[in-house]
Amino acid sequence: MTLRSRSYLLALAAACALSACDGGPDDPGPVAAGLNFTYAGARSGEHRSGGTPSLTQAGVPSFGAWAMANADSVGGVMLAGFDPTTSPEGNFFILQLRPAGTGSFDCAAGGQGGCHGRFIVGVDTGDLTAAPEGWYEVVDGSVDIAEATATRLVGSFEATLVDAETNDTIHVADGTIDVPFSASPNLSDGINCWARNVQNGTNQPCGN
Repeated sequence: MTLRSRSYLLALAAACALSACDGGPDDPGPVAAGLNFTYAGARSGEHRSGGTPSLTQAGVPSFGAWAMANADSVGGVMLAGFDPTTSPEGNFFILQLRPAGTGSFDCAAGGQGGCHGRFIVGVDTGDLTAAPEGWYEVVDGSVDIAEATATRLVGSFEATLVDAETNDTIHVADGTIDVPFSASPNLSDGINCWARNVQNGTNQPCGN
């Protein structure tokens, strides 16, 4: 290698270090895996949930960050993610889409339309009978699923959510979905059972 060639490669390496060398300084980079979004309004913050949950002996997800998709009982798919804050509390987000597959889904309140969901803030995983800090229902928005395979769901979403008791509103404008699809009966049953307990405020046993 000549001195001129070596100098050129060193200059190129320096330029790559400054520009990330994966599309230039304007490239936002890869989307983080998980169920992620920022929200603003009556509450503001970030929800970052990702990773595969492990199940406790009771058959429910252990405390920690996780995000998963699995089939529901009506021909659709459920996406759920938990973002821990201060143990044993965290924020739980769930979207249900119907039918399962790729495409665009319009969100509405009360289980109407092809998409509905909830964002439950301040869930006490040690005692699900304790009232959460906030309970928001998706009343408007849309979800775009670009990839739906036997192992993964990828897409994006935006939504408006309202607390039915206080009428407080929050908005999500940059939601991203990149989560594994679970065909494991134990994992799906554990997540579904735990989600029902969260929504019903009960500590009913799960699993066999």
